[in-house]
Amino acid sequence: MRMKWKVITGATLAAALVIAPLAALGAAAEETPPDAATTVVVDEGAAVDDAAVAAEPAAEPVAEPVAEPVAEPAEVAVETVQAEPEPYLAPTPQPSPSYPPPVEVTPTLEFTPPTCDAAGSVSFSLGEGIIWNSFINEDNSIRYTAEPAEGFVFPEGVQIEWTVPDLSQLPPDDPACLEYIEVTLVTPVADDQCGMDNDMYVLPADVEGVTYMRDGLDIVAVIASGYVVVNAPAGWVMEEDGSWRFAFNEADFTDEPCDIEVTLVTPVADDQCGMDNDMYVLPDDTEGVTYSRDGLDILAVVATGYVAVNVPAGWVMEGDGMWRFAFNEADFSDEPCDVIVTLTPPTIVDECFTANDAVVLPEDTEGVHYDWVDAEDPANLDVLASVQQGFVVVAVPEGWVDNGGNGTFTYAITYEFTDEDCPLIPGDIGSVCVGNVPYLGYEVTVPEGFVPDSDTPVTITFVNPDGPDYVVTNQPLSGTLLWPGASATPPLQWPGWVLNPDGTYSETTGNFAWTRAGVTVIFEVNPTYETVVEYPEATATCANPPSNPPGLAVTGLNNPLPWGVGGAAALALGIALLGMRRFARR
Repeated sequence: MRMKWKVITGATLAAALVIAPLAALGAAAEETPPDAATTVVVDEGAAVDDAAVAAEPAAEPVAEPVAEPVAEPAEVAVETVQAEPEPYLAPTPQPSPSYPPPVEVTPTLEFTPPTCDAAGSVSFSLGEGIIWNSFINEDNSIRYTAEPAEGFVFPEGVQIEWTVPDLSQLPPDDPACLEYIEVTLVTPVADDQCGMDNDMYVLPADVEGVTYMRDGLDIVAVIASGYVVVNAPAGWVMEEDGSWRFAFNEADFTDEPCDIEVTLVTPVADDQCGMDNDMYVLPDDTEGVTYSRDGLDILAVVATGYVAVNVPAGWVMEGDGMWRFAFNEADFSDEPCDVIVTLTPPTIVDECFTANDAVVLPEDTEGVHYDWVDAEDPANLDVLASVQQGFVVVAVPEGWVDNGGNGTFTYAITYEFTDEDCPLIPGDIGSVCVGNVPYLGYEVTVPEGFVPDSDTPVTITFVNPDGPDYVVTNQPLSGTLLWPGASATPPLQWPGWVLNPDGTYSETTGNFAWTRAGVTVIFEVNPTYETVVEYPEATATCANPPSNPPGLAVTGLNNPLPWGVGGAAALALGIALLGMRRFARR
């Protein structure tokens, strides 16, 4: 809201305008146009109530003086006489009009705050040459500005703007209008503990109008509305929010060191069978406490600078930091001692292949019976040891697991059986001539426990180092095999030779010639065995075509067919027998 007063009276007035309720001022301002000029006539120095000013009718405008009419002169007959012209005279210059300098005036504004009994008031200079403007703010404060009227000027740097707070009469519940009850603060008492960690002031009890609380080590007093602190004791300082603070002061406390609190350990009864070995377990020393034995009793010595607190039952102080925990038979039983037994681990049998692999139960000993964990499952090789009453296992051997103190122990079989290939027992193996035909003669024996799946389980492979191998399957464990490239029926053939159309033979690199210079032969009975077999020497009757003399030559064998057992060419064969794992529980 904007209000404006324009003072145009002829005399400067030092008047006081009392601003009563803002509503009245606002109403007066709304009725008066912002730029309307008002003439206010007051006695010098008199205060003018704003309501009276608003109600005062506007001054009647002063009538301007009106000139009396002048009668026209009557016509007069004049005789015209020709006169001699007078010489021309230039007009005399007239001086320019002068204006008075602007009048210097100074705006002033003062106000008195409201009270519980009356509203506040504002007074400002009302005189010729000052134009006042006012604006009501959102918080009901009023902003006044002053500007000089035409022909007037303000001194340089003079204040021309003021903000006046809400001057309405204070409400009854305003703190300034309340009647306060006087209260007195209590000086906190220092609770001086040993050291400094636990030093603090005792929190005073609340009283009417005063609530005490802690803020760290300080004591804060909160004063209720309607109460006022009088004669505050030394140390209390009022805060900006109206509360009072009693700050922690180290000078109120000593710094004597504290004894360190320690707790004694209750000895644990080591209840052995019988009574001969019954005793308490000696507790480990702790900071400030040393434990020792005195016969069957336990002694605790508390060092200087330490103090025992919350002492458990059974400890009795003997003075000078000495405490005794006397032996008490009630803490021990008198059960007879069990006979100590030792568990025996099962025996692991791990032979080649799986036929003889087994886990062997330990023999029963006094007080211990061994059995399978699951007697119905042959594949479960875990062993169960049952200790009979009156016997006890003191130290559980590695591999055994106590089943919860029920007198049984389990040995879980985690052993990984090797399943190594068993050696195949060889007989005579080598090349042999039957008449003039070369053969491979061989004999192999499977290891004990391995049963071939047929009567002809052997696969024989001649290994070609530079091309396809020569493989013959379904052969018996012993016998003869026609040499690759040879034939026992016409037309006869030999490895490394080719029959010509004219019936003669010529050497060739084909027809299994690679078998003549020593060839690796592999025998397989599910497992694999290999050895090098030499082709019959060139002097043998079966080595080459029939141009050689007839007869029988044997290379690598001592016995002719039928195939014998043993011979100079007998080799140790390493053949792996493959098959399903079979475990035995013995």
